[in-house]
Amino acid sequence: MDGSSVNDALATFGALELSEPRPRRRTHRHGGGSGLGIPQGTVNGPRSTRTINPAYAASLYDAAVDKTDAVLVDDERGQTKAELTRRRILDAAAKVFRARGFVGARLTDIATEAGLQAGSLYYHFASREALVEEVMSTGHRRVEREVRDRLAALGPDADPIDRLRTAIRGHLLAVLACTDATSASIKMIGQVPPDIRERLLDQQRAYGNLWRDILVEARNAGRIKDGLDLSIVRMTIIGSLNWSVEWYHVDKGNPEKIADDMAQVMLEGLQR
Repeated sequence: MDGSSVNDALATFGALELSEPRPRRRTHRHGGGSGLGIPQGTVNGPRSTRTINPAYAASLYDAAVDKTDAVLVDDERGQTKAELTRRRILDAAAKVFRARGFVGARLTDIATEAGLQAGSLYYHFASREALVEEVMSTGHRRVEREVRDRLAALGPDADPIDRLRTAIRGHLLAVLACTDATSASIKMIGQVPPDIRERLLDQQRAYGNLWRDILVEARNAGRIKDGLDLSIVRMTIIGSLNWSVEWYHVDKGNPEKIADDMAQVMLEGLQR
């Protein structure tokens, strides 16, 4: 995997350089590998069943996806039929994109996974490109919303290390609540058309800035070691958290405990 492919993979969910937007590539790579060197097709089987509390995952989805003006409601959560169908499509698309990548995923496969006719997808999404962008964007918004909400709950005077611990835990719990979307986004950031990729990276830079501010605050308060390159620290933390979707399984333990353990390991390496 070349250096640009590594950087593409690290760009996902905030783990990217923030100095200046990188120029667009002249060519679009349609290779069969994932953005992090995962062979195509290796995510089928047990990994597709990884999950945590469904209600928690659903709450993240609802926070990320805008409501429509439709009024037909058919369940106790107050979602319209159109919203429920859209959610089914996005969930199904995330699974298919995770397993097959952007090039290998067909709309007919996604429709089958969602239990719909292929033509029904076009009511909600104009093209495969529009669908993949929404999958990746929604996955990012889920993670960012969870982290920002947890930080806001701490209040403005929170200890910098508590803010960093909260961000680590919130990010991990969010990506484990939507493993298919997270893994698909990591895999496809280097596969999607350049215009989609640039829009996604623009979205993710704001989240990367949030992490940079948290780390700078902790350093200025004298709470983390001097001499650390905070850009490397940020990419290491977020890259490790994102990669958890590739090894996590419900049998490995409670996500809350995993989040606590990862936060402890990371913070012990940073604190004075």
